[in-house]
Amino acid sequence: MILRARGLCRLTPHRACESPRAFSIQSPDSSRLQLCPEIVESTASSCPSDTIALSFFLWCARQPNYFHDSCSFDRMIPVVLRLTDRFGSVREIVREQQAVGCSVKAQTFMVLIRVYWRGNFYGRALEAFDEMIKQNYVPNTYARNMVLDILFKVHHFDVALKFFRDTRVPTNEIAPSEQ
Repeated sequence: MILRARGLCRLTPHRACESPRAFSIQSPDSSRLQLCPEIVESTASSCPSDTIALSFFLWCARQPNYFHDSCSFDRMIPVVLRLTDRFGSVREIVREQQAVGCSVKAQTFMVLIRVYWRGNFYGRALEAFDEMIKQNYVPNTYARNMVLDILFKVHHFDVALKFFRDTRVPTNEIAPSEQ
């Protein structure tokens, strides 16, 4: 998978990766891998399995200073939906990722929440959020904002307000003037 990305980078003119999100990674063998949304999309879409495509997408998200753009998340919607159909639940998708050697972290759930949210699969996004908590990860502000957005969009105003009221502001997110 990573070798495939390296091959794509060598074949891709540098102009294709001149986006502000492009990032070069030095690997131990000193070859350069330059990640950009175009390379990530091309590699993920040519993966022989959806499990590998999601694993690659998650690996890219973990690279320092590289962030998926919103279009990248949109392009992962069909991949994640096929995995959802195949495995039936977020928990089973996560187990499959672990089975292929993908380390599961809070970011794994963040990616799933965001893909489902962008695809308007709100029930699945909430399932991913709940699974994140069950796995003892603490959702960050962005995850909580997606949940609030979903609750308001599906007209669960009372639940949204209760969720908001029950949300504690982490001390590291309090502005200095509020401390």
